[in-house]
Amino acid sequence: MATSDFQDYPLWRETNYGMIKSIHEEYDGILIIPMTIVSPLYFDEIVGRLRRDGIPVHHFALCATKETLLKRLRSRGEGERSWAARQVDRCLEGLSLPVFDRQMQTDTMTIAEVAETIASAVGIPLLPDGRGKLRRMYDKVMTQIRHIRFLQ
Repeated sequence: MATSDFQDYPLWRETNYGMIKSIHEEYDGILIIPMTIVSPLYFDEIVGRLRRDGIPVHHFALCATKETLLKRLRSRGEGERSWAARQVDRCLEGLSLPVFDRQMQTDTMTIAEVAETIASAVGIPLLPDGRGKLRRMYDKVMTQIRHIRFLQ
């Protein structure tokens, strides 16, 4: 029963679909769900099913070159032999499929630029960032620290 990718478990896909649908029904706001799905079948089982249920879904494939992805993984403490690094080629290939056609090349974009681009594309007004430069730097460093993986 063991699999090298948790997304291969039907229960994982069903749980995500059910959780997103339930939150959508209970919450009167915008849901932003970061998730890497590169299998068209799994994408349809979650996103396609939500859409068939009448739930509006705006999907964006955040793309980058292999070099950029490996650099980002290294910045959070993951080596080139980590599970995530071993998935890069599979993910790049999967995201090149037609179902993932709303792509954003993020190699040279900041996180804020990605958020602003997506918000603009779907008509979500963003509040201005009232943090000062030091606070933004602190928040960025703390986010990076939280993503460091010590055990792989």
